[in-house]
Amino acid sequence: MAFTSLATAVCLLMVFNGCLASWWSLGVYNDLSERVVDSTPCESLTNILNSSQQTFCNYNRKIVNSIAIGTRRGIVACQQNFANWRWNCTTFTGENLFGAFVKNNTRETAVINALLTAGAERQIALDCRDEKLPNCTCQINGDNGVVNSTFFLYECSFDIAKAHDIMSKFLETPSNDDTAIIAEHNHNVGSNLVGQRYRKCRCTGFSGSCSVQTCYFASPDIDTIGQRVREKYGSSVEVTVNASNSALQPVVQTINNHDNELVYLKRSPTFCNQDTTYGILGTVGRQCSNNLSDPDSCDIICCGRGHITVTATQPKQCCSFIYCCRIECQDCGEETFTEYFCK
Repeated sequence: MAFTSLATAVCLLMVFNGCLASWWSLGVYNDLSERVVDSTPCESLTNILNSSQQTFCNYNRKIVNSIAIGTRRGIVACQQNFANWRWNCTTFTGENLFGAFVKNNTRETAVINALLTAGAERQIALDCRDEKLPNCTCQINGDNGVVNSTFFLYECSFDIAKAHDIMSKFLETPSNDDTAIIAEHNHNVGSNLVGQRYRKCRCTGFSGSCSVQTCYFASPDIDTIGQRVREKYGSSVEVTVNASNSALQPVVQTINNHDNELVYLKRSPTFCNQDTTYGILGTVGRQCSNNLSDPDSCDIICCGRGHITVTATQPKQCCSFIYCCRIECQDCGEETFTEYFCK
């Protein structure tokens, strides 16, 4: 795929949000129709894309559209996977999509960089496989043939290497400050999760015996990637950046290998108390679980403030299958339920 050389952009730390992170907002641009960027001039995205990304957009409009769709799916996966945590990946309107605190390069910044990069990269690979992007060719991985009486026929697979190359060019920045170094590492963590391909097959035989299977190699779906990022959130590594060679050094010296782990520079806030300046909602009024083993247990979510218990009733319906072929329901009393909310 031919790309224009990216225009050089000066990226100052004071405008970090505009240089390295505003592209996240592609995921909520115009509420994200399935083809959000196609009819939008790239120049109108100046508050979302930096100058080099605008240049990229001018020459690769359809690719930026794929990035927008994938970014949106990454945001949804983030909100689904962190729904029961103190930080639940809330988004806001305006300049700071996830809140200003993410500028501090916390564990949450790492999650966002990894998961949104993964979503965008996976969408590029999917659209390339489906020939929705220019200069994409069919990538056949696997040899057609018979294995254990089953004939395997391979179709076009996800071209993860090309998707990674495209996304790397989109994210390219001349900056070499700590923020850029940390972001690049976490982008690569997300990219590596996309690269964990697996074979996906469907039966195409006529007899129902599945004697013929049509297969291709795909990436994990974005929800699975979101689950893996959430797992890495718990094992993320605090680092410093070596001023002489830009190497990442774990603060805890006993950690030897952090190449595939999320990394961060500053520890996260507790998210217990509201701080509108930094985009932190706090947990007062949040619903929680009375089960101590749940990630959203009241002990964790409520930050030691305790919780209130609300018991209520609602109509109960009893349904039965009527042959043939419908289901009939009728009210059959009330049922009681209990909910818990943080003080």
